[in-house]
Amino acid sequence: ILSDHSTSTSTHPVQIGAKEAQLRFEYAFRLMVRVLGTPSNPIVLVFDDLQWADTYSLHLIKLLVTDTHTRNCLFIGCYRDDAVDNAHPLTANLHKIETKSVAVTKIQVIDIKQEDI
Repeated sequence: ILSDHSTSTSTHPVQIGAKEAQLRFEYAFRLMVRVLGTPSNPIVLVFDDLQWADTYSLHLIKLLVTDTHTRNCLFIGCYRDDAVDNAHPLTANLHKIETKSVAVTKIQVIDIKQEDI
């Protein structure tokens, strides 16, 4: 049975600034990832072509990876190392992740040659 909402007073959403909206989005995104990963159903998040990621996307990935409350989740990030130098935003974010005592395993994949196929 649906109640009749025509007699109830309506409330208007609270107006917030851009920074507050961003913080709320980041919090909700972290909560979503925490809930999705369970011991019986862990999740794997794969981020490909990170050399092309914008600054905010890299920031969001860093927040997820360094969230100490996130369990049962594996993050995999892929990028072309020939497109990322020390000045690239990805390099700075990787360094920040590593300083947060997050276990990072780097696997370098070389080009596949025709005779290897």
